Amino acid sequence: MRCGNCVHAQGPKMSSTVYEENMYEHMVFIAGGTGVTPFMQVSRSSVTPFMQIMTQSLQFMPDDLTKFTLIFCNSNEQDVALKRDLKQLQSLSGGRMQVHFIISRKAEESFNWEGLIGRCSVELLQPLLPKLEVFVKNEAHIWICGPSGFVGNLAEQESGNSQSNVDATKPVLARMGMVPGKHYEVLTG
Repeated sequence: MRCGNCVHAQGPKMSSTVYEENMYEHMVFIAGGTGVTPFMQVSRSSVTPFMQIMTQSLQFMPDDLTKFTLIFCNSNEQDVALKRDLKQLQSLSGGRMQVHFIISRKAEESFNWEGLIGRCSVELLQPLLPKLEVFVKNEAHIWICGPSGFVGNLAEQESGNSQSNVDATKPVLARMGMVPGKHYEVLTG
């Protein structure tokens, strides 16, 4: 690559989908650890591309009405990356973005943890997600990104599992009535 050469770039891209304004009423990302990266790309693309030099603040695009929910899961508080950036995006979103931090274990010296504690389960996720009817009407979609064990706990990689929705061995989203490819997709590197 030499100075003056042109580069064509596109994105952000989520699996086979390129983000567009208002493509869903509600976009949900469930991220484990560094799996937060696609959420950062998409949410920042919904923010106006200019920064005010003096205040370093961003504004969400006025024509994009998409609501964003990030459920960001980590082992412990020290593993939570980009916490300050995520809180800033949430505060600048005008109520369009909700960020939920979840750690699976709390360190004894961690007195100020404001998020949830536990492993991703139906009971923990259900209150944070839109109702299933919103997904059925194709007004919301979930993207999952993170380590393979984290993803395997949440999502089926293929549809067609004939087991009952109450089977405790099924991934969490399947027990909530979610169908892979229709209501959610797994993002891979």
